[in-house]
Amino acid sequence: MNLLKNQWFLIGAGLCGILILVVLFLVLPNGEVTQPIAFNHKKHRDNNVPCIVCHRFYKEEKRAGIPPVNVCITCHEDVIYPTPEKIKIQNYFSQHKAIPWQQVYKVPGHVFFSHRLHVNRGNLACKSCHGEVGQLEQPVTKQLIPLKMKYCIDCHKTVETIDNPYECIRCHR
Repeated sequence: MNLLKNQWFLIGAGLCGILILVVLFLVLPNGEVTQPIAFNHKKHRDNNVPCIVCHRFYKEEKRAGIPPVNVCITCHEDVIYPTPEKIKIQNYFSQHKAIPWQQVYKVPGHVFFSHRLHVNRGNLACKSCHGEVGQLEQPVTKQLIPLKMKYCIDCHKTVETIDNPYECIRCHR
Protein backbone atom coordinates (compact mmCIF):
# COMPACT_ATOMS: atom_id res chain seq x y z
CA MET A 1 0.00 0.00 0.00
CA ASN A 2 2.87 2.38 0.83
CA LEU A 3 4.41 1.76 -2.62
CA LEU A 4 1.13 2.70 -4.33
CA LYS A 5 0.89 5.85 -2.18
CA ASN A 6 4.43 6.89 -3.15
CA GLN A 7 3.69 6.37 -6.84
CA TRP A 8 0.58 8.58 -6.66
CA PHE A 9 2.59 11.20 -4.78
CA LEU A 10 5.31 11.20 -7.48
CA ILE A 11 2.72 11.40 -10.26
CA GLY A 12 0.95 14.27 -8.50
CA ALA A 13 4.22 16.11 -7.88
CA GLY A 14 5.23 15.67 -11.51
CA LEU A 15 1.88 17.00 -12.76
CA CYS A 16 2.16 19.99 -10.40
CA GLY A 17 5.64 20.70 -11.73
CA ILE A 18 4.42 20.58 -15.33
CA LEU A 19 1.48 22.83 -14.46
CA ILE A 20 3.81 25.38 -12.82
CA LEU A 21 6.07 25.40 -15.90
CA VAL A 22 3.08 25.91 -18.23
CA VAL A 23 1.78 28.79 -16.10
CA LEU A 24 5.22 30.43 -15.96
CA PHE A 25 5.61 30.06 -19.73
CA LEU A 26 2.23 31.73 -20.33
CA VAL A 27 2.66 34.49 -17.74
CA LEU A 28 6.31 35.51 -18.13
CA PRO A 29 7.15 37.85 -21.01
CA ASN A 30 9.03 36.33 -23.92
CA GLY A 31 12.35 38.06 -23.36
CA GLU A 32 10.68 41.45 -23.29
CA VAL A 33 11.80 44.03 -20.75
CA THR A 34 10.52 47.40 -19.59
CA GLN A 35 12.91 50.30 -19.98
CA PRO A 36 12.99 53.13 -17.40
CA ILE A 37 13.00 55.87 -20.04
CA ALA A 38 11.07 55.97 -23.31
CA PHE A 39 14.24 56.37 -25.34
CA ASN A 40 13.73 57.39 -28.97
CA HIS A 41 16.61 56.05 -31.10
CA LYS A 42 15.16 57.61 -34.26
CA LYS A 43 15.10 61.11 -32.78
CA HIS A 44 18.71 60.80 -31.64
CA ARG A 45 19.79 59.41 -35.01
CA ASP A 46 17.89 62.20 -36.83
CA ASN A 47 19.81 64.69 -34.65
CA ASN A 48 23.08 63.10 -35.86
CA VAL A 49 23.99 61.48 -32.55
CA PRO A 50 26.21 58.53 -33.56
CA CYS A 51 25.86 55.16 -31.80
CA ILE A 52 29.28 55.58 -30.18
CA VAL A 53 28.09 58.53 -28.08
CA CYS A 54 25.86 56.25 -26.00
CA HIS A 55 27.39 52.84 -26.70
CA ARG A 56 30.93 54.08 -26.31
CA PHE A 57 32.74 50.73 -26.11
CA TYR A 58 31.32 48.97 -29.15
CA LYS A 59 34.49 49.49 -31.21
CA GLU A 60 36.98 48.70 -28.44
CA GLU A 61 35.51 46.17 -26.03
CA LYS A 62 33.66 42.89 -25.87
CA ARG A 63 30.50 44.77 -24.84
CA ALA A 64 29.10 47.91 -26.41
CA GLY A 65 28.08 49.45 -23.11
CA ILE A 66 24.84 50.97 -21.92
CA PRO A 67 24.91 54.75 -21.52
CA PRO A 68 25.43 56.09 -18.00
CA VAL A 69 23.36 59.06 -16.89
CA ASN A 70 26.32 61.46 -17.17
CA VAL A 71 26.34 60.80 -20.95
CA CYS A 72 22.61 61.59 -21.20
CA ILE A 73 22.85 64.72 -19.07
CA THR A 74 25.46 66.16 -21.44
CA CYS A 75 22.64 67.04 -23.83
CA HIS A 76 19.69 67.07 -21.43
CA GLU A 77 21.01 69.18 -18.56
CA ASP A 78 19.39 72.45 -19.63
CA VAL A 79 15.98 71.56 -20.95
CA ILE A 80 14.17 74.27 -22.86
CA TYR A 81 11.24 71.98 -23.60
CA PRO A 82 10.82 69.69 -20.57
CA THR A 83 9.24 66.32 -21.10
CA PRO A 84 8.58 63.58 -18.54
CA GLU A 85 11.49 61.57 -19.98
CA LYS A 86 13.98 64.47 -19.81
CA ILE A 87 12.88 65.14 -16.23
CA LYS A 88 13.56 61.47 -15.39
CA ILE A 89 17.10 61.85 -16.73
CA GLN A 90 17.64 64.98 -14.65
CA ASN A 91 16.26 63.24 -11.55
CA TYR A 92 18.58 60.23 -11.96
CA PHE A 93 21.50 62.63 -12.40
CA SER A 94 20.66 64.88 -9.44
CA GLN A 95 20.13 61.84 -7.19
CA HIS A 96 23.45 60.34 -8.35
CA LYS A 97 21.64 57.20 -9.51
CA ALA A 98 22.32 55.09 -12.55
CA ILE A 99 19.54 54.77 -15.07
CA PRO A 100 18.38 51.18 -14.59
CA TRP A 101 18.47 50.25 -18.28
CA GLN A 102 17.49 46.66 -18.93
CA GLN A 103 19.88 44.70 -21.14
CA VAL A 104 18.05 43.24 -24.12
CA TYR A 105 20.78 41.55 -26.14
CA LYS A 106 22.44 38.82 -24.11
CA VAL A 107 24.48 35.79 -25.03
CA PRO A 108 24.76 32.73 -22.81
CA GLY A 109 27.71 32.68 -20.41
CA HIS A 110 29.49 29.95 -22.37
CA VAL A 111 29.44 32.00 -25.59
CA PHE A 112 32.22 34.42 -26.46
CA PHE A 113 31.10 37.45 -28.43
CA SER A 114 33.11 40.59 -29.02
CA HIS A 115 31.66 43.79 -30.46
CA ARG A 116 35.20 44.91 -31.23
CA LEU A 117 35.90 41.90 -33.45
CA HIS A 118 32.59 42.06 -35.26
CA VAL A 119 32.69 45.84 -35.80
CA ASN A 120 36.37 46.31 -36.59
CA ARG A 121 37.45 43.05 -38.23
CA GLY A 122 34.04 41.98 -39.48
CA ASN A 123 33.10 45.51 -40.55
CA LEU A 124 29.51 44.90 -39.44
CA ALA A 125 27.03 47.72 -38.96
CA CYS A 126 24.98 47.73 -35.75
CA LYS A 127 21.82 46.80 -37.66
CA SER A 128 23.41 43.54 -38.86
CA CYS A 129 22.75 42.01 -35.44
CA HIS A 130 20.47 44.52 -33.75
CA GLY A 131 18.07 45.26 -36.60
CA GLU A 132 16.83 48.73 -37.50
CA VAL A 133 17.17 50.11 -33.97
CA GLY A 134 17.85 53.56 -35.43
CA GLN A 135 14.26 53.65 -36.73
CA LEU A 136 12.66 52.95 -33.33
CA GLU A 137 10.72 55.73 -31.67
CA GLN A 138 10.11 53.56 -28.60
CA PRO A 139 12.78 51.99 -26.40
CA VAL A 140 14.20 48.60 -27.28
CA THR A 141 12.34 46.07 -25.16
CA LYS A 142 13.15 42.86 -27.01
CA GLN A 143 15.59 41.61 -29.61
CA LEU A 144 14.59 42.74 -33.09
CA ILE A 145 16.67 39.92 -34.54
CA PRO A 146 16.64 36.78 -32.37
CA LEU A 147 20.34 36.05 -31.94
CA LYS A 148 20.31 32.29 -32.05
CA MET A 149 23.18 30.03 -33.05
CA LYS A 150 21.76 29.45 -36.55
CA TYR A 151 21.68 33.20 -37.23
CA CYS A 152 25.33 33.54 -36.24
CA ILE A 153 26.46 30.51 -38.26
CA ASP A 154 24.56 31.68 -41.34
CA CYS A 155 26.39 35.00 -41.11
CA HIS A 156 29.77 33.37 -40.48
CA LYS A 157 29.27 31.17 -43.58
CA THR A 158 29.25 34.32 -45.71
CA VAL A 159 32.60 35.57 -44.39
CA GLU A 160 35.40 34.45 -46.68
CA THR A 161 38.17 34.82 -44.10
CA ILE A 162 36.65 32.25 -41.78
CA ASP A 163 38.03 28.83 -42.69
CA ASN A 164 35.48 26.85 -40.73
CA PRO A 165 32.34 28.65 -39.50
CA TYR A 166 31.31 25.45 -37.69
CA GLU A 167 34.41 25.38 -35.51
CA CYS A 168 32.76 25.35 -32.06
CA ILE A 169 35.74 26.77 -30.13
CA ARG A 170 35.43 29.99 -32.16
CA CYS A 171 32.42 31.04 -30.04
CA HIS A 172 31.94 28.46 -27.31
CA ARG A 173 34.38 28.78 -24.40
